[in-house]
Amino acid sequence: MKLEDIIDSLLGKKIFIVSVNQDLHQDLVRLIVDAEHHVCLDETTEIAKQIRGSKDIQSMFPNGVRIEVSTPGIMAPLELDYQFKKNIGRKLNISLQGELNKNILGVLKDVKENGIHMISNDKKIQFYPFDDICKATVQVSF
Repeated sequence: MKLEDIIDSLLGKKIFIVSVNQDLHQDLVRLIVDAEHHVCLDETTEIAKQIRGSKDIQSMFPNGVRIEVSTPGIMAPLELDYQFKKNIGRKLNISLQGELNKNILGVLKDVKENGIHMISNDKKIQFYPFDDICKATVQVSF
């Protein structure tokens, strides 16, 4: 069984694997997870303990393994619909296909099956299909 399959079976249906990186020289597994809800530090700690305690993981790493579990950073691009949904009400910066060097800023109003509605600075609501979005990131304001 592959490492990612083992980890996926341990996580259940509410936590998703974004990436798994394995460093065999250091017996290290770096795991990035996400969910429809915001994943807190306690959850990442519990996930690491659960993975480390798995008999499959123990047999894969007989000398022990370090498990690092984190979530995508705030500047990580939004790629999946659940990532957009949990950011409704936040300001996004999106880049569209075919529109070189054009970024659109607005507040994410709604997420549909095929795209998003954003409110622009002039209060207009615009629909952007997922197929047209090259990159979308949350804009952090302090």
